[in-house]
Amino acid sequence: MRNILPDTFHDVKIHTNDFCGHPPWMENSISYINPFGNFTKADSNNSVLISLFNQHRQFYQSYQPVFTDGSKSLNHVGCAFFTNGHIVSYKLHSLTSVFSSEITAVYFALKYIDVHDIRKSILYTDSMSLLESLRSSSTRNPLIKEVKDFYRHLLSKGARILVSWVPSHVGITGNELADKSAKSATEFLTRPIVYADVRLAVNQWCHCQWQEKWNMETNNKLHVIKPVLSHWVTKLNRRCDVVLTRLRIGHTRLTHKYLLFAESPPTCSHCGDILTVKHILTDCVAVNRRRLRYFRSSSFDLSFLLGQIPHFNLFMYLKDIGVFHDI
Repeated sequence: MRNILPDTFHDVKIHTNDFCGHPPWMENSISYINPFGNFTKADSNNSVLISLFNQHRQFYQSYQPVFTDGSKSLNHVGCAFFTNGHIVSYKLHSLTSVFSSEITAVYFALKYIDVHDIRKSILYTDSMSLLESLRSSSTRNPLIKEVKDFYRHLLSKGARILVSWVPSHVGITGNELADKSAKSATEFLTRPIVYADVRLAVNQWCHCQWQEKWNMETNNKLHVIKPVLSHWVTKLNRRCDVVLTRLRIGHTRLTHKYLLFAESPPTCSHCGDILTVKHILTDCVAVNRRRLRYFRSSSFDLSFLLGQIPHFNLFMYLKDIGVFHDI
C-alpha cells in the first residue's frame, strides 16, 4: 500500500495504543466548566460573551489562564498555547487532524505547567469535541489517554488545574493569540500520528483518486446523475429504493428483460419508440402533460429527477404512467 501512496505518507510513524485502559476504580475523566451558561456563540453578541468571560476571570483571578488551540488548513497543521505573555507553537505533520492538533496543544500546555511549577491554572479551549472526549471515560484515543495520564500526574503533585470552554473568534484576547499562533507555527514537531488520522488521510486520498477517474467517465450513464462521489441519501421504503437504484444505473426489468430471453428491445406503449430509462423520464412526448403536472416542467435532465435527493413526485409520476411495478 505504501508504494502507491504519495510521499506524504512515507515518513509517518504511528502512535501506539494502550488497550489495557484504566481500572474502573481510577477516575478517568476530566470535567470542564462553561462560564457562558446558556449563552451560545450563535445567539449572543460578542460583547456579551466577552463580558461574561471577564466576570469569570474575576472569579478565578488566582488561576493562571492558559489558552490552547489547534489549526488545520490545506497546507498547514499547527498547535499553540498562550499564557502569561508567552506563546509556544508547533507545526505538525500534514496528516494530523484538527482534533489531534487541539489535543497536542493541551498536552504541551500541561508540560509547560509542570516545567514552570504553576500551582493553579485554567486551560481554555474552543474545541467542545475535545472537552467531551476528556470528560468521557470510554475514549480509546491514545492522545486523550496521554493528556489524562499527565493531568492526573500533575494533580498528584498538588497542582490545581481546571479546564474551560471559550467561544472562538469573539475577541477573547488569549484565544485569538493562540489561534493566530497555531496558524503561523513554523517550528516542526516530530511526533507520532494516531492511527485514526492516518486512516482518514488514506481514505481521503483514495477518494480523490477515485473522483479523478470518475471525472473522466463522462459517457457513463450514472455520471450525469452523480458527478460528485458521495454516499446516497436514502430515506425510502425498500420497494422505492430498489426502483430508484435501477433507474439511476439505467438497467430496469422493463427496459432490459429482453436480454435474458434474446428478444427484441421493448418499445414505448405510448409512442412506439425504443424504451429506455431516459425515454420514460424525459423524452416521451406522449406523457409531457403528466410531466408538467408532477415536475412543473417538461424539459430537464435525469439528475433533476434522480440526483442526490430524488424528486418528491418521481414515484407518483411512474405510477401514473403505469410503469412503477414493472421497473
